[in-house]
Amino acid sequence: MRILFFFCDMLRPDKVEKGAVFNVMQKLGGIWFTQAYTPTPETPRAMAAYYTGLYPAENGCTKRGQWPYYFMSTDCDNLFKMLHDSGYNNYYYASPYSFSPKEGIVPSDFDKYSQIVFDYKDLIRKVASDGSENLCVHAGFDDYHDAVDFYSCGSVGSHDKADAVGQEHLENCINQFLNAVGSDFFDKIIIFSDHGCMLKGDGIKSGDQLSYVGAVRTGITLFIHDKKDIGIKKIDQVVSLLDIFPTVALWIGKKVDADGIPLQNLDDKRELVVEDIYHYRGVDNFIFSSYNLWSFINDEFYYSVSLEGKERLLKRASSGWEVVCCEDYRKEIERFISVIKEKSCFYSGNVSGYKIIDAKGKAVGSELLFKTEAAFGSKYNATGRRVLYTDGSEFKKTAGMRISRKLADLGYQWQRIADIMKKEFKELFKLLK
Repeated sequence: MRILFFFCDMLRPDKVEKGAVFNVMQKLGGIWFTQAYTPTPETPRAMAAYYTGLYPAENGCTKRGQWPYYFMSTDCDNLFKMLHDSGYNNYYYASPYSFSPKEGIVPSDFDKYSQIVFDYKDLIRKVASDGSENLCVHAGFDDYHDAVDFYSCGSVGSHDKADAVGQEHLENCINQFLNAVGSDFFDKIIIFSDHGCMLKGDGIKSGDQLSYVGAVRTGITLFIHDKKDIGIKKIDQVVSLLDIFPTVALWIGKKVDADGIPLQNLDDKRELVVEDIYHYRGVDNFIFSSYNLWSFINDEFYYSVSLEGKERLLKRASSGWEVVCCEDYRKEIERFISVIKEKSCFYSGNVSGYKIIDAKGKAVGSELLFKTEAAFGSKYNATGRRVLYTDGSEFKKTAGMRISRKLADLGYQWQRIADIMKKEFKELFKLLK
């Protein structure tokens, strides 16, 4: 069997049908899961969940910013290791800029069972010439993420042009591969994202913490094509990123221990716990975080709660999710909380709100395990930062966009500091009384 993964970082699931990526899906045909979610809406831990089919509490990447290379437990079953042990040749395209293994996006011993390729055109050539019947390819694209970053100039303050530009890049990326090898080359193709993002058109107010575990950010794109598929079939049952690993295992006749459920088993009802934070100070040196946001999702309810006890409950209706009164469903919420406590990392343990977390340093310079020359077909400036993206086109980042982006970042940091100081002064006044 030949399997192809297209990982589209941060691709908004609800935008897909109106965007360029849907053109690819229509050409391929397959199953589109319209209610797919991630257990953690941030790339490092989402990728660990993708590799293992396990919640962060089980796979070792328990805190925000903990990349699989440094924190994922080596005791966990691993999607690509499982394929390698089953006789598969694995290829993994890693962007030299955002997805370089030095960032930690791959497991620590990944080079033992997968060949990492830094140039997309080289990947296509290698795969096209590989005569293996058992073949797996992962191609990860950060084009959409970067479009949102710069065309939006910040999460909540963004606009829909970011989505349009990002999806055009993704369509070009995917078509390059499929045009070169042919859509019938692969038996299975999975297009997926790790989380969504917030755009201006959502009407989300800055500071609305529960939006960080809301549908637009927690939802993921998930589409599966089989070589025999014609047309698109929509599935609106709740599924998750955790389900990919056991799905692939079932394809190749393997049984794995995972929190996810094979997507072939749609009669098995799923309950998903989502865990994230609101405040954080980046991941380069250390993290100053409040692990205070959780959600519980099933086919009927979407419940969100913060560490401070702020709640939101949505109920499935014909028009989608509708807000309902929490007090009318207190018995159900009590059960949701019990499941959250069982599956999450910090719900019962994090009572102070803030924790200083030691982060292992990233491998840089001479410590870099995976080294490569500038990739063929890509252009670099003096710092090594990529100028052209995977699909060969360039984002026109004007001075105004860069200034707006920086101002948005500064505004976010000032707001974060103000929130922290407000809480610290409250604690101080309590002590002085």
